[in-house]
Amino acid sequence: MSIAKTRPAAAPLQPLLPQVRPVQEIDLPKSLFLDHSGARLHIDWKAVCGAYPGGVYEVPLDPATKATFLDVTQFRRINVRVSGTKATPALYIGKFAGSTCAERNPIPLDDRIHSFEVTGPQIHIELSGSPALGVEDVQLWVYLRS
Repeated sequence: MSIAKTRPAAAPLQPLLPQVRPVQEIDLPKSLFLDHSGARLHIDWKAVCGAYPGGVYEVPLDPATKATFLDVTQFRRINVRVSGTKATPALYIGKFAGSTCAERNPIPLDDRIHSFEVTGPQIHIELSGSPALGVEDVQLWVYLRS
């Protein structure tokens, strides 16, 4: 009597498919566009400044909450354009919660788009003006992309 050795059945050959990452792991580009050009920022500098020679208007960056600080941790590039004002615009990039550590970047008023690298977790935009400016309708837009 012979004992036959049985082999397991060979698995069918699988075609070689390229390795595909699951959808949640694919890096999709992200972008956010904040437009204050159609619905312009109406700034009454006499009300902002009061009796002081200079005043600061903090631009609302979050469309839902009107918050003036915006989390930009998921973005790499900030593009900003400001026009229709004689005030001095500046973009602050950094950390504002807790101890503040931010870099001030002036935004020239030359009707051009200016780009900045994201170097901190939040951004903030201020316009500095004086009561002599009266009332202005400022055009401003911010485009963030990853």
